[in-house]
Amino acid sequence: AQRDQIGAKRNVELAQRTTKEYEKYLKEASAGYAKADKALKASEKTLANAQKAANADLEKLNTAKNQQMPSSAIQELSAKATKSKNALKEAEKVNADYAKQASKFASDVKANESNVKESKKAEKNLEKKLKKAEKNLQKYNKKQAEIKKKEDAKKKATLKAEEQKLKELKAKQDKAAKLQSESAKEAAAAAKAIEAQQKALEKLKK
Repeated sequence: AQRDQIGAKRNVELAQRTTKEYEKYLKEASAGYAKADKALKASEKTLANAQKAANADLEKLNTAKNQQMPSSAIQELSAKATKSKNALKEAEKVNADYAKQASKFASDVKANESNVKESKKAEKNLEKKLKKAEKNLQKYNKKQAEIKKKEDAKKKATLKAEEQKLKELKAKQDKAAKLQSESAKEAAAAAKAIEAQQKALEKLKK
């Protein structure tokens, strides 16, 4: 019973540590997602501005071409449109990277939320088992205490009976010794009387 209780307690402690680990991972994933999401939103604004700039520069270039403006002006606008287009591509790349990061952290958050939930569920079940094991241990200890109490009472009664028996034997021994002493005295007196009687007879014979 005690072994079961110790094992159940160890399992609960392990489950609690596991839950704390998952909660730590969840906290880290949530912080990472918040950071990535913030960067993603900023990159979306940058992307929107880059898109507007690229569209505006392309429109200016097309207008200049349609109006048959001087080639130097068209070249300048063309270079600007190319630069804006390259800036847009870079903004799209940065935005895609942040979107990927945010997606990964969002996935991590979801996975760790699930892990925390399952770990807490397992922890709850193990706590129920621990309570049951503790209850069984209490019953076992109570039963053992009752058995010990009965054994102690039996031992005490046996000891008392043996002490009484010893007391009685000593009393018998004392009585026998007393009787033996009295018999010895009587024997001595008889021997003395016999001796006196013999002496008296001898005197009469003379």
